[in-house]
Amino acid sequence: MKTISHYIIHNQILVMISATKHIVSKTIQCLAIIIPILIPAVHIFILDKFWSDYTYSVNKEHCRCSCWDTVFKGPYEAGIARYKHMYFNATDNTFKMWALTVCCIIVLYECFKSIIKLFIDKQLRFKMTLLFILSLFSHYYSWWGFINYWNDDFYSQWNHQIFFTVTELYSTIILYKICDRKREIKKCYMLSVITIGLIHMIAAGFDQFVVNVIGGSGFAHQIIRDLFLMIPDVLNIVISILELQKKRKVMISYYGDETSSTKEIVFLVIIVISGLIIVSML
Repeated sequence: MKTISHYIIHNQILVMISATKHIVSKTIQCLAIIIPILIPAVHIFILDKFWSDYTYSVNKEHCRCSCWDTVFKGPYEAGIARYKHMYFNATDNTFKMWALTVCCIIVLYECFKSIIKLFIDKQLRFKMTLLFILSLFSHYYSWWGFINYWNDDFYSQWNHQIFFTVTELYSTIILYKICDRKREIKKCYMLSVITIGLIHMIAAGFDQFVVNVIGGSGFAHQIIRDLFLMIPDVLNIVISILELQKKRKVMISYYGDETSSTKEIVFLVIIVISGLIIVSML
């Protein structure tokens, strides 16, 4: 009887553990999906506040659109269309915008699902998570930029944007990987983050930041945009340098003084200068 009783209790405990894991898993998924849902809503809300003096109320009764091919409505509507909350034309660029948006939403969801799980498991490295979260603005800005390039058929800044997006993605992938405490913070990771941060900071400084923010010539939305693009780069550099110093102290305590620091600095400077030259040519 005692054995049967213990067996029943053991099974009940296993069922409770399984149910708890299932609830935690679903909670993580729900929290992760909130992020991609809220970000565009907050963005449009802020834009609405900034541009309230320039917007106007749409007359839904008399509004007409002659720039819509009406393909997705099929035979139900043709010619000049009445008001719609959303129009889209059946074009290559529309597909590109859709594909990019779907990919971004999936990646964002999976990233936050992983980060929330690390937090619950107490394996989250908070400094790197902060840097990862701060980098989201630049990626959202890139996504919005590409959407507008394709939507407007405006490509004069395309190559420039590609360079910043690819390098920012590389830096963010590194930060995402080392959000996990179980992963080692390698020196090459931090040097890469510092290099990209310096390229972005200097390029943005010459490009818009000095004029818009320091010079005070920018509009409010331009100043906020430039600050939100600059601050993550500055923090990437500062926190990465602090992590390298911490790592250097550990290495010195084990192996004595490091001799490779000068070579690494020279290599970093060369990469930064090369990156700035590439940006200037785009």
